[in-house]
Amino acid sequence: MANSTNLPQLHRPVVSPLVLVVLVLAIAAVGMMLMLRFAHDQESRELAHWQNKLNLIADSRAADVNGWLDHHFKELGDVASNPSLQLYLAELLGGTEEPKPTPTEEPAQSVFLRNLLSITADRLGFIDKTSDELKSINANVRQPSGTGLAIINNQGKILVSTVGLPELDEPLAKKVADAPQGQTSLIDMYITENGAKLVGFVVPIYPIQG
Repeated sequence: MANSTNLPQLHRPVVSPLVLVVLVLAIAAVGMMLMLRFAHDQESRELAHWQNKLNLIADSRAADVNGWLDHHFKELGDVASNPSLQLYLAELLGGTEEPKPTPTEEPAQSVFLRNLLSITADRLGFIDKTSDELKSINANVRQPSGTGLAIINNQGKILVSTVGLPELDEPLAKKVADAPQGQTSLIDMYITENGAKLVGFVVPIYPIQG
């Protein structure tokens, strides 16, 4: 039999408590760094996702707004180029020799133009529905709403308008006066004294050809 005292003895490794604490802290630090990096990557991906989503929404809204503006400019341009409107406006301005109405009688040209403006304003949403303007074209007893359509001469005076826009307030009159002459332009959104938000369209009316 072999003597057990001659066999190599196995010794249990001795780990210093301080080294063990440092090792645990190092592992915890590495784990925390990995968790923070993962969380940061997740946050970056979420942020990029929402940015892309918001960009798509913004582009869609911008396209809707541009489409809305183009639609209104086209509709108003069609009305401004209406030969009947041009003819009656020329007569109203004295371009032809028509019998003058009595002082208490509104010119037939004004009646036609107001009716045309009222129908157009109702179709495009420029009439406050509470005013029921189409039923009171000849009875201007409603309170002005500040919205509507009007034909304005080169001096800024309203010739014909819908019921809700009998006159231009000072800020709007200045914006109309500052608009480029003879060009289609937009009066950007602004806030009135009573807090209402308004936007305006300026479309020139050219003399009837021939």
